[in-house]
Amino acid sequence: MLSEEINDLLSVLALMIFADKRVLDDEVKAFVRLADKLQVGRDIEPRLSEAKLTVWYETNKDELKEVLGRPNFGDWLYSRLDRLSDLPDKLSILSVLCDIASSDGEVHVSERALIKLTAQRWDIAV
Repeated sequence: MLSEEINDLLSVLALMIFADKRVLDDEVKAFVRLADKLQVGRDIEPRLSEAKLTVWYETNKDELKEVLGRPNFGDWLYSRLDRLSDLPDKLSILSVLCDIASSDGEVHVSERALIKLTAQRWDIAV
């Protein structure tokens, strides 16, 4: 079972895949690759393999797509960002969000909005 922190982190990262309402294979691959890289940088043990990260994505994708359309999406997002606010590597996490957003060759306005909301909540200038 994953910790709440890891689940929140993966949820925030995976939201970027759905932010522009298009799910592209490049974004999913970037999510898995970059989430794995982030684990290494954060020295998370036991580390989730790329296969387990893919399973996590497949298990949670429908809920994440649905949450984007909810009227209380902001509350949902901010509660996760607040629970992650004590992490020392928030800038790295923000960088991963940017990398996922640009993995398909285009950064959509809704992806920029998600990056901006995250940065503002964490008081990071972008």
